[in-house]
Amino acid sequence: MAHARTIIRDAVTSLLKANVILVPQSQIYQSNIYNWSEDVNSAINVKLNQEELLNREFGTQEMRAIDIEIDVYTQSTSNVDSKLDAICEEIENALGADPSLGINALDSHFVSYSAEYDSDLDQPLAMATLNWRIAYNLDASNVSELI
Repeated sequence: MAHARTIIRDAVTSLLKANVILVPQSQIYQSNIYNWSEDVNSAINVKLNQEELLNREFGTQEMRAIDIEIDVYTQSTSNVDSKLDAICEEIENALGADPSLGINALDSHFVSYSAEYDSDLDQPLAMATLNWRIAYNLDASNVSELI
């Protein structure tokens, strides 16, 4: 079985692949290292930033939270900021529709957004980072199952 972190990262990636139509599924990744390629018009990368223990119940039950970073890259000859906002809207709608992420998470919610723009390329590049926090319970003696 996979660790709960992997299960959550996989669930987020699957939700994005199923619901984000402005980025091809083949351009939605999950990796801690992603190098932008200029031959790709748009891409999304899902990675884990940190995990923390929120509460430990009597026995081995723990409430944890992980912070997921979703990096969005897009290039366009015009309206690159609008294109970036449209992709981010699809991401927020996909993740906001089911706070359990379909995997028994206690809650998931938007935390922050930041964006950068690079106009020195042939086509302007827009990059955004969306941060999401996901809370979940597990038994510390079986970290591969959310409860």
